Amino acid sequence: MLFFQPYDEMKGYGNGADDDSGDVVEDDEQEDDDDDNAYYNGVSAVKLERRLHELLHQRNRDRIEELEAALQRAEKKLVEKEMEVSLWKDTAKLALRQDNELQ
Repeated sequence: MLFFQPYDEMKGYGNGADDDSGDVVEDDEQEDDDDDNAYYNGVSAVKLERRLHELLHQRNRDRIEELEAALQRAEKKLVEKEMEVSLWKDTAKLALRQDNELQ
């Protein structure tokens, strides 16, 4: 059985990898592997990651609330339709009974 790895366009960038011209491109900036010391526009990577997690969590909660509200509306509509079907069945039974009595 063959397994294929997905192609990653960004893989190798900034690592001295070849660019389109065939020349080796060296990265002048040394990336810091320690996220505690990495800062982006004055904000630490840890704080950015925490804030991103909070935002995603809030979005997920909001989406769950929307879906629960939609589910409740759909359930209410289903109950209304079931009541309508029941009324139509009762009406049909009554009409058939009256028709049989008239004959």
